[in-house]
Amino acid sequence: MRIRRVRLRNFRSHAETEVGFDFGVNAIIGQNGAGKTSLLEGIAYALFPELFRGVTSDLTRRGSGSMEVELEFEQGGRRYLVWRKRDRSGPQARLMVRRDSGWSLLQTSQRDVSAELARILGTNPEAFVTAMYVRQGEIFGFLEKRASERTKTINRLLGGELFDRMERDLGEALGRFRSRLERLEGEISTLERQLKATDQFRDDLSSVDAELERIESQLGSLETRLKSVEREEEKLRELRDAYLKLAQAREQAERDLRDCRRRISQIGSQLESLNQELVRLDELKSLAEFEPLLTELDSLIRSENALRAELSSLEREQRSLDEARRNVERLGSLREEYERISLELEGVSKSLAMVEEKAQRAERLWAQLREARERLQRVEGRLRGLLNRLPPYLGLGDLDSLCRESGRLLSEARRVGRALTELEKRIEYAKGWMKFPQELLSALDSTPDECPLCGSRLDAGGVSRVRGRLRAELDRGKAELGSAEAELSRISELREALEEFERLAEEADLQSAIAERAALVEKVEEFEGELRALEADLRKRDEMAARRAELQARLSELQNRLVELGAAESLVKRLSPREEDLLARIETLKHEINEIRGRRDELLAKLGAAVRDIDSALRQAKEARRKLKELEELIERRGKLSALLSEEKRREDEIERRLSEISVSIEALGFDEDRYSEILEELTRLREEVQELVAKRENLKGRREELMRQLEEVKRLKSALGEAKKERDKLASFARALEEVRRSFGREGIQRALREAARPVLEHYANEILSKFGVDFDRLELSEDYEVSLIRGGDRFSFRQLSGGEQVALALSLRLGLAKAMAGTSLESILLDEPTVHLDSERRRELVSAIGELDLPQVIVVTHSGEFEEVASSLYTIEKRGGTSVVMPSVSMG
Repeated sequence: MRIRRVRLRNFRSHAETEVGFDFGVNAIIGQNGAGKTSLLEGIAYALFPELFRGVTSDLTRRGSGSMEVELEFEQGGRRYLVWRKRDRSGPQARLMVRRDSGWSLLQTSQRDVSAELARILGTNPEAFVTAMYVRQGEIFGFLEKRASERTKTINRLLGGELFDRMERDLGEALGRFRSRLERLEGEISTLERQLKATDQFRDDLSSVDAELERIESQLGSLETRLKSVEREEEKLRELRDAYLKLAQAREQAERDLRDCRRRISQIGSQLESLNQELVRLDELKSLAEFEPLLTELDSLIRSENALRAELSSLEREQRSLDEARRNVERLGSLREEYERISLELEGVSKSLAMVEEKAQRAERLWAQLREARERLQRVEGRLRGLLNRLPPYLGLGDLDSLCRESGRLLSEARRVGRALTELEKRIEYAKGWMKFPQELLSALDSTPDECPLCGSRLDAGGVSRVRGRLRAELDRGKAELGSAEAELSRISELREALEEFERLAEEADLQSAIAERAALVEKVEEFEGELRALEADLRKRDEMAARRAELQARLSELQNRLVELGAAESLVKRLSPREEDLLARIETLKHEINEIRGRRDELLAKLGAAVRDIDSALRQAKEARRKLKELEELIERRGKLSALLSEEKRREDEIERRLSEISVSIEALGFDEDRYSEILEELTRLREEVQELVAKRENLKGRREELMRQLEEVKRLKSALGEAKKERDKLASFARALEEVRRSFGREGIQRALREAARPVLEHYANEILSKFGVDFDRLELSEDYEVSLIRGGDRFSFRQLSGGEQVALALSLRLGLAKAMAGTSLESILLDEPTVHLDSERRRELVSAIGELDLPQVIVVTHSGEFEEVASSLYTIEKRGGTSVVMPSVSMG
């Protein structure tokens, strides 16, 4: 499979991204969190969405209701296009193939598309993530696993889950067969126990028949006695019914007699009370004669009170009119003051509103300032944590120097790398150059009279001069070498410090933290400056609020006063026209009051000195007149009560006579209550005994029928026992065979055989790839539990014994070998997600170099390291802008 392009819409942090991939190494470079891994996840989701089961909701970009992924790839010389979408309605999918006429649709449902892709690619999700898609930090994953984990991984790649499932299914089936066997054993045991009880059933049947005969005899005797007692009970019940009727009649007569005597007593009491009331008749007649005079006097008093009340009201109205006229005179000056204070209050309120807006702005600024300071403290805390971990060699003493020097140090790291390379070349050159004068000196020592350069003859002085120049050149070379080596030591130390600084800066995302700190410092200074500008206006707020409150209080006071004066003005307008009528009515009322007072004095003279309280006297007179009417009614009622008393005494005599006749009849009846109770008890006992015997008889009949049925059942049980034993033997034999089949599907059966068969295939592919890396080993070998070793001569080397470059080559060979073993000749692409993470600088360089040497049509690698620029044939840069990932156009590195 070779990937041609991928398109993401609202996937993770990608709003709309499309990337095309070429042959060779395709490097996707960007900072952490820029959205690089999301491109590989999009490819994986398009091929195997089941890898993201449980986290699909996290794939949709925040704020979007749906997401789409489109992937175009080549497989077996044909081009395919897979499209997947997920929204609130659920997943959707399409798979198309490129034909001469254009794209043709192959499948449309999520499940059918996945099944068809698995068929086309010849692989499954497990094989994809184990071999073809190397996730972050997993380049050495298989090599570093324990033996049991490696075995599990190989089992899954070889379809071990299917065998495990078959083993579980067969185990469940075997459990069901064993349960059936246990039930059959229980049934056989039960049948055997039941057959042993056959003789007991016959003995029980004889006992039941004898007991039935005894109960039938006893039941006949009881039923004869029961009939005799029932006849006697019937006669006594008739006598009892007659007795109860007479007893009820006697009780009723006694109640009637008591009621009659109570009524006689009540009537006598009422007559006595009436006679006492009639004694006051003369006294009430004399009191009732004063009622007309008292009534007139009461009416005059009420009229005088009403006239006085009206007079008082009119006089108050006259006084209110005078007061209102005085208040109207002050109304003009109060209105002028009200208008003046209203204008001043309006101005103060507007000014205060402006200050309040500034205060609200200040509160918002304080909140923003606090938030900015807190964020600044957090950012500076992160930077201080980084500062404490930096090598002292760099001489960064505080945050300002860290922020100021970080860019220079990161640039210095790249420059120092180049300088170090130059120094290494310079040292090698110096060492090589020093060999020349040394060789010449050696030649001169062996042939002192011959020039080592031209071969001419030298005298003693010439030899001395040549030897001196050669030694001077050799000393100069040694000095140059010593200087270069000292500089190399210094720069190496500097490089280690800078590499540590670069690593820590990358972990802490230093550049973004410095930028964030600078922005926050600028914000804090901006907020503080604006707050200082607002401070002077805010100091006036309390003074203005106090003045506004003072003006509002005075305005409210004036408003209330104006309302009062306005009411006075209305009163003057309303009462002035009728002032003359008001004064005339006051004089009339005074005259009428004087006339009423004269008539009142006349009536008091007639009533005499005995009447002190007119209201009380009038009430007594009215009460006396009412009592007179009641007494007249009482006289009439006394006559009716006397007649009623005579009638009740006659009724009393009649009831006493009837009560005597009932007592005589009861004596003549001769009913014996005790004998009736004895008969009832005996009747109840006999019936209970009969019912008990009938119940026993029915139970025995049921028991007899059950025994007869069980004896018939015994014959069937013998046949069933034989059939059950035959089925038990068959099931036991089948269960033994099924257990053998189940064990063969276990991890030590077929799965072990598959692992053994797959091991040489994987060794072949891994050795084929390893040979292309040029490592100094004969071959790669896999043990039974897939532990990897490298063989050189007769020696065996484990993964931990290898150098960094050899480990990288071995890891890539094994991962690609796994991929080829699973995909065969169709393996054309491999996806690497941050393969250099957690690696030191040496292993990073060796891994990058090894990936560049891969004999593979297509490699797609995601990284934040610039080292892949050297081996990439296509380079993509990705960054995040406003929370959205953006991919820069591809740059060809060829």
